[in-house]
Amino acid sequence: ILVSCNNIDETLKSCIIENNIFYKQINTPLPLFEQFLIPYLIKIYKIDVCWFPSNTFPIYKVNNVKYIVTIHDIIFLDDTIVPKNIYQKIGKFYRAFCITNGIKNIEILTSVSKTALTEIYDYFNIKNKIEKHNKITINNDSINFDDGEKIKINLNLINFRD
Repeated sequence: ILVSCNNIDETLKSCIIENNIFYKQINTPLPLFEQFLIPYLIKIYKIDVCWFPSNTFPIYKVNNVKYIVTIHDIIFLDDTIVPKNIYQKIGKFYRAFCITNGIKNIEILTSVSKTALTEIYDYFNIKNKIEKHNKITINNDSINFDDGEKIKINLNLINFRD
């Protein structure tokens, strides 16, 4: 089941349809969508695992549901960075609100790099989350971001300086 609160790319939508994935689009503001509709949909559809791919997630924990959350970075927790407009201020507040109030509900924490995970772990003083970081696929070969030499070879970048 894939649920979105806004439009998704047509290529992704056709891939979803081709793979018989149930897709539902509910046009509503993100905070309302995540904090109220997602927990409701989890209960209605009897979901076991939910993945939240972009920094925010419901702070209400539905019983017996595993939350997998991808936090890309925690720059939104940096008080020295001041948003320029109201939209950015609300976004920064919302991201900070979700992670500081909901981190205890995350079973699996993923990120785009080990560096980002380390920053998150250090900031929240957590060590018990299962850590994962994303991989890239080149020529049907799954490559861990830590494998820099393999990435350079596959992208024909071996002669480039680090």
